[in-house]
Amino acid sequence: MTTAAPVSIAASVPGSAPIFFVVPVIPDDGSVENVFYYAQAGSEQYWEKISPKDLDARRGGGDANGVMLFQPDIEAILQHTHLTGDRLDRSVTLYAGVARTLSVSADPLPSACLFDANRFMVIPVVPHTTRGVILVFSKQSTGKSPTPVFELIATTDPEIKNGVGK
Repeated sequence: MTTAAPVSIAASVPGSAPIFFVVPVIPDDGSVENVFYYAQAGSEQYWEKISPKDLDARRGGGDANGVMLFQPDIEAILQHTHLTGDRLDRSVTLYAGVARTLSVSADPLPSACLFDANRFMVIPVVPHTTRGVILVFSKQSTGKSPTPVFELIATTDPEIKNGVGK
């Protein structure tokens, strides 16, 4: 699978939204999914690991009012990170996200975001604001056809920013 955004998704986001790769890793206690975030580092083979508090729509000098989150396939993760296969949580798939603009009482942006069939999700963010996001992963039960969702697992809150100073 390619790590480039499908044209239809990229065209739907104003400006040039940065793509952050969402990589679920084996959780410590099983109650909250652990996630590492990465971004392409120019033409480098390895992706740059990004703090969950540093997912910014202005990354790379872009002018987007949103970010794209993408769950790459296992082969791409192993090729572009220093993670080993035993560290990856292969049992979960990105399902949805819930976002809320912080420090405002009336949030003008949609709060629910679903991942599409290409495993992309676009989260809008107004300039000079920060949104708290909870990602939800689905875990499939095994041994059944078709495999129904066994459980939904949330993440800790990454923060999506749009030009907010540190």
